[in-house]
Amino acid sequence: MSRNIILYIIFFLCWQTALGVCPVSTVQPVKKIKEQIEKQMEPILEYTLFMQTPTGFVISFDNNIIFDEFNEINLTGKLILIQMAQIIKNSGYKWQIYSHCGKQNSELAGIILTTEQAVKITNFLTEKENCLLHQIVPIGFGSIMPVKKDGIKQSPDRTDFIVENFEFNR
Repeated sequence: MSRNIILYIIFFLCWQTALGVCPVSTVQPVKKIKEQIEKQMEPILEYTLFMQTPTGFVISFDNNIIFDEFNEINLTGKLILIQMAQIIKNSGYKWQIYSHCGKQNSELAGIILTTEQAVKITNFLTEKENCLLHQIVPIGFGSIMPVKKDGIKQSPDRTDFIVENFEFNR
């Protein structure tokens, strides 16, 4: 099997995992969650990029704010994740954690790196902050996701927290 087919299969399986849904009856309106996020994250808003999408919204952070040079969660990252944990626990939504990176030695190396980052974030949220594991879907995309969305320049090395807006999916 060629390397590209293997990468496609990995990407497809990760994407299928991310498509799980949370019952509408247990969630708050996305607008309320966005207001809560902006209020809680006021001290670090300069590091945060919000993007509204047709299915919800994305909260994006540069990976150098979350991870140190050894790919471990640093102090600023822990503070960000503690705030995100409160938002995740209170929202009732299923959240997707997408980790991205710039060009690596190979596509597979990028997918491995970003998958490790997404899993480290998930482990922190579930083990240290008591978030429910079924509420978080970690996915590493390597460098295969675009850096630009709707004219907004994003860092290629970033972590996106994505909450689906189930009001659009009815």
